[in-house]
Amino acid sequence: MNRFSLLRAARVVAWLAVGVAGLAVLTATAANAPGDARTPAEHRRGGVQTYRGLPDWRPVQSRAELAAYLAAQKPPSAFPFFSHVAQFWQSYGAISQAAPSTAFDAGYHLRAAGIGAANGFEFGLKACYEATVGQLAEASASGPTAEDQLAARVAQDYAEFIRSRRPQDYDHVARLKELWQATPLWGSDLLRKWERRFALSTEYGAKAGWGWLMHKLDKSEPAPPATTALLLDHWPASSAELPALKRLRDVNGGVLAAVPHRAVFTGYADKLAQQGVRFEEVAGNQGPILVSLIVPREATPVTEARLLFTQPVLTEPETERRWLTVPVPQLADALRAWAARPELRVEHLYDF
Repeated sequence: MNRFSLLRAARVVAWLAVGVAGLAVLTATAANAPGDARTPAEHRRGGVQTYRGLPDWRPVQSRAELAAYLAAQKPPSAFPFFSHVAQFWQSYGAISQAAPSTAFDAGYHLRAAGIGAANGFEFGLKACYEATVGQLAEASASGPTAEDQLAARVAQDYAEFIRSRRPQDYDHVARLKELWQATPLWGSDLLRKWERRFALSTEYGAKAGWGWLMHKLDKSEPAPPATTALLLDHWPASSAELPALKRLRDVNGGVLAAVPHRAVFTGYADKLAQQGVRFEEVAGNQGPILVSLIVPREATPVTEARLLFTQPVLTEPETERRWLTVPVPQLADALRAWAARPELRVEHLYDF
């Protein structure tokens, strides 16, 4: 490892300390859905959950950046793995301080720490390997090999998959078979081909084993929620583009609906907003919902929401990621305002 890699590693340790320090912030009263919510109790989730979704989602964003980077045929050895690990801990510390006070939840923080440790372990190994063996083999090649191209496709497929599914559900065994059955063993740039074959075989095999283990352990865990309840002021005029939108019942002048949880929620919420629908409650909450936007670094501030913190998009120096909160009743207006600004992209709505 060179001096710059050591500096990145030191930053990771520093941000880890920030994240751990953030544990002490969440220690007062519970921040649940308001008692006067019109959403039926069985569809409510605590207001703090929108903040607690960030540790789950931050590695997804890093893997999406890695996939786009590899798709552009850029060298893996130059990807900022350590900086991405540092950004995870930085965002965890920032969101811990920004979230409303709540009773300390050791389970949540242990889970977040586990996600950060796993992410740091994987990216740390990749950084060390790519900066040494990988970079030497990379220098010997005249261009991307078939294995490099496969790695880019799998990275893109995996990044898209984990937007709506658990990482352990991805079929790395099939990717391992594809590597050995659909990629020629011989050809030009033989050193790079075999080095990539070794690296990818090790990675896909390890992830397949990890997924198998997680499935064994998950049998005793409750299944995560599949949908999120929305209380709308009216039903959309057209739901053809929203096949998973379900009308549950009418509730005190509004319409209770269910939409898919996680990544799909973002697209559905945006389409509903563009049809003029107003969100009265999300999972029984009228308070802040967390949003991440991708914007040019010089973009004017977003006035429709409260800015919490920002991070640069490491592979696109001219852009940055901004985390903001907006009250649920104002979310539809904000989405419509952001849609009118083509330089802004709504990356994710952290539903409850």
